[in-house]
Amino acid sequence: MSGFCVFCGIAERAEVLARDGGTVAIADINPVVPGHSLVIPARHVETYLDFSDEESSQAKNVAAELSQRLQADDPAIQGFNLLWNCGAAAWQTVPHAHMHMVPRRAGDDLLSALSRLPSLDG
Repeated sequence: MSGFCVFCGIAERAEVLARDGGTVAIADINPVVPGHSLVIPARHVETYLDFSDEESSQAKNVAAELSQRLQADDPAIQGFNLLWNCGAAAWQTVPHAHMHMVPRRAGDDLLSALSRLPSLDG
């Protein structure tokens, strides 16, 4: 890969919320709701569709671990949206695969929050 990638080496620059192998979860810097996190593989790969089986398994394990922790800390969380934006047409603006993990609470106004973002990816 040539050039700078904001997510390459992110585990050394950000607080890691959960980890499995080289895959980590970090807080999103532009959260749409409290607890909005990103699951990111260490290897530079553009989309989830390029993941190895091991990376897919690690991403699932990180999401499961973090979901349990978030729900233990905030019992109002009743579910999660897990979002992979794969390609520019799907609103992927950072060319390093990452999953948005968005906690959902009864009565939240996620669509309104999304409409206020400058970008749907970040």
